[in-house]
Amino acid sequence: MVKPENNRIRNFIWIISGIILMAFFVVATTTISDTEIITTGTITADGDILFRGKLDIGTPGNPGGLDIGEGGSYTTNSTGTVIVQAFNYNASAASGSRFTELTLGASNAFLNGSGDRIYIGSQHVIWGARFEISTATSGEAMEIFYYNGTAMVADHYMGILKDNATSIGQNILNQTAEKEYVIWNREISELWTAGDNVVDVLPNGARDMYWIALETPASGFATIPVVSEIKVRGTDFDIVSGASYPVFWGDARIEIHDPVNLAVLKVPGGVTTTAINIDATHQQTVFNFDGAGDNVAWLWTLPEAIDTSSDLHLTLDYAADAADTFDLNLTISRLENNTEIGTGIAPDFEISTSIVAAAANRIYNTITIGEGISIQNMTIDDQISFELSRTDDTNAIYPLAITIHYIAFSTGDHV
Repeated sequence: MVKPENNRIRNFIWIISGIILMAFFVVATTTISDTEIITTGTITADGDILFRGKLDIGTPGNPGGLDIGEGGSYTTNSTGTVIVQAFNYNASAASGSRFTELTLGASNAFLNGSGDRIYIGSQHVIWGARFEISTATSGEAMEIFYYNGTAMVADHYMGILKDNATSIGQNILNQTAEKEYVIWNREISELWTAGDNVVDVLPNGARDMYWIALETPASGFATIPVVSEIKVRGTDFDIVSGASYPVFWGDARIEIHDPVNLAVLKVPGGVTTTAINIDATHQQTVFNFDGAGDNVAWLWTLPEAIDTSSDLHLTLDYAADAADTFDLNLTISRLENNTEIGTGIAPDFEISTSIVAAAANRIYNTITIGEGISIQNMTIDDQISFELSRTDDTNAIYPLAITIHYIAFSTGDHV
């Protein structure tokens, strides 16, 4: 007589065997519906596995979870607990009463007053907010803000259409019946701070969250956007290296560092060069900024694949002949097609900074001399004119190289 428990064991073995055979050796002729396999052991496969649906490894929505496929966009964690919230912010309402919570899966219209915002918060760090749009905007550009621990700070953003991974720059919420991601510049991940319930700054959520806010244009929308769904996409987790990476269906954004070696540029009139000793056997000829008015200018062409919804960040490598503080001025002009030039034209950006050489004859690398330099609405092959000049005249500083940091799309496709 066969014991009942033996029947259960035999049936379980047949189920597992059938699933393995279907996955690896059999042309798919059988469909298993409403079946869940739960195991605390190890499943080993020597062949290839094809998943046509969504695959979750670890805990999706948490830093330890890897989400592949449509997944990764979420509002709850694996236990069903809501870990994402959204709020309208009415700038004209009474202080302390400006936030109204939204239902994430319902129809939500943006507010249309100057300074009004929609806040999206997640318990975990995210790289994008996902909207399904039922009423599109009429094309007005919005502003994005994030919380840095003290205040909401403006940043740059771009949109990506989910279905075809197409970048739409700042023209977000303008495609009806489309799922669309809004992603942001790299500074958010560096400076972002979780917070909760700061009067007129952060809403009173369920817990500390990482907040971003999209602000209505000062002049309002001609057509107010309405979204029927709000989700976020988490920073996916690499279970091999332990690092976190954003995952896209198309080209991913990566940070590029483009060095400009100043020593190889043509020496402008009035600026001298000098040879500095690098070691006991060789020297380098560099610019010698030993007085006010010394300057160097160069042109930089926007490279292919640059993300023109982001901004530029410039750093300087330098040395000096004495310990001192040096005053520098960076001017930037964007040379788009049909741009007027001449002495009557003001630069687009002018940034003054003081940098320190703590000692003579030392190299100081990647010191910031300019950031927040917008390239929005520029196109590939447009140029930017830069000039770096000195405004004080004590001792000598030797600018060696400038690095231009920017965001670009990688050339290979990502998951």
